[in-house]
Order: sequence, then structure tokens, then C-alpha cells
Amino acid sequence: MKLWKAALAGALIMNLVGCGGDSAPSAFVNTDGTLTQGVIYGEDSIQEVSTADRNTRANVALVHLDKWNEIIKGEAIWTVDEVYGTGQQLPWSGQESKAFCSGTLVAPKMVLTAGHCFTEDHSCENTVFVFNDEQKMDGATTRKGWHCKQIVAQKNDFQSGLDYALVEVSMPKDEVEPAIMSTAVSLVGDSVYSIGYPLGSLKKTAQGKVRRVNEMGSLETNLDVFVGNSGSPVFDSKTHELIGVLHGGEDDFQPDSEDGSVQIMKCAEDDCKGEFVIPIQKILADIEKQK
Repeated sequence: MKLWKAALAGALIMNLVGCGGDSAPSAFVNTDGTLTQGVIYGEDSIQEVSTADRNTRANVALVHLDKWNEIIKGEAIWTVDEVYGTGQQLPWSGQESKAFCSGTLVAPKMVLTAGHCFTEDHSCENTVFVFNDEQKMDGATTRKGWHCKQIVAQKNDFQSGLDYALVEVSMPKDEVEPAIMSTAVSLVGDSVYSIGYPLGSLKKTAQGKVRRVNEMGSLETNLDVFVGNSGSPVFDSKTHELIGVLHGGEDDFQPDSEDGSVQIMKCAEDDCKGEFVIPIQKILADIEKQK
């Protein structure tokens, strides 16, 4: 697939969740067609998760129902490179691109993700929550998909710094142990990590730090994340407790080169917009109502 300058936005809209013509959540595409949320800050910290890593079991990929049906049938799925044109820039470019958002279990049957992940095309009815979508390693469990029952709370107000959704899923109550939520306020300089599905790939973790707290109360971090990471849980590296949910940030890609190739945005650790995290304290009241 060539000439990404002309085709990239269209490829995202048509193929982020498969070839069925489903559009991506609107917050993933700027009005000028450029992609949002993601960049590599300093050294690339993105790694495949290990079954020994903390909090990986509570993590979940949001997959469109049509895409999930293709997966169940064993049909071919477009790769990260085929959707985004990343080539050799990412060691995981050859992985299938399936997820359109990420999330985490915060209470029995209750998943926390970004509010903008749900749109007319990505409704509760056509979203499947897939646990254990990770690189197969020793001890890895079978991948399971659960259907959305209802959205019990949703905020999609960027002006107020609130962008999250709480979703009840059809899974058994004790199927997965929820993440432990932090009661401490995150501070500038805190070391954090995310777990999610960059560019729809298999489950990845990325390391970073809190750079500042903006006027809306959101945490600005330098996590290495991309489209598909929206809704990713962010944890404190010392306590492994959930401190917030990722909802947006810097552009994924630089302006295309003259030959039409796509270049991943790279910034110094303290440069560019940063990646924004909604503190869990802003969401706790809605979570407590569902327990």
C-alpha cells in the first residue's frame, strides 16, 4: 500500500476496526484528517506484556463486533502496517490491527475506558470486550470476548477535562480480578505505565512520567502511546495502582515525506503536547455507584 499521504485518513476510517466500513471514534481523527494521540518520547518504551506483568489480566481490548466475528471465523485481519503504513519503524508492524480502544476492569463486570470510544458506529451493541489479547507466552490464558450490556456512565466533555465511560459487560462476576484504584493524588515526576493496544495491535505496555498537571486537572505524561490506546489504564510504577485513564495527546505521525511514506512522530521526553490522563479521583464517584 503506497501513497499514504492521500490514503492514510481514509484507511483509518475504513479499516481501523476492519474492512466492514465502520468508522473510527471521532476523537481519533482531527478535522483536517490528521491522526491524534500518540508519539514516541525519547527512547521507545513500548513492550509486549508478559504474563508475569502486573495488571495485565484486568486489561481489555475494545473490538468491533464485525471484527470479532472475523477473528472467530479465522479470517485474515489487516496488519498494523497495512492499516497505517508504519513499515519497519515498529517491530510489531506485522501484528494484526484489531482494537479501536483500550480499557480495564475496575469492578466486577465493569470496564473503564475513554468516553469518546463510543460513537454511532462504535455503540454498546456492536462492541466486544476482549481479554487476554496478548502475545502468546508460557502461561497465557485463552482469549475471551464478552459483549457490552450497557453504558452506565459516560462523559465526553474535553472542555471540562472529562472523557470516560463505565460499561457493564456480560462476563461472569469473578472471571477477572479488577484493578486496584489509587487513593493518592499523582504528582509531577511520578513514574507511571500504561497497558493497551497501540494501533490496534496486541497488548503492550509503555513507561513514562507525569510531566505536569494542567488547568483542567488532567495529568500530562510522556507515555509512548498511539491510536488504540484511548481508554488505556495508567498505573503508578511503584504501587501498581490505577491512577487514571488515557484520553488523548500528541499526533501519532509527522507530516508525510515527499515520497508519500509515513513517519512516526518522535519527541524529546519533555517536548510536544504530551499524553493526557484523567485522574481516577474524577471518576471514583461513578465507579462507587456501580459496586
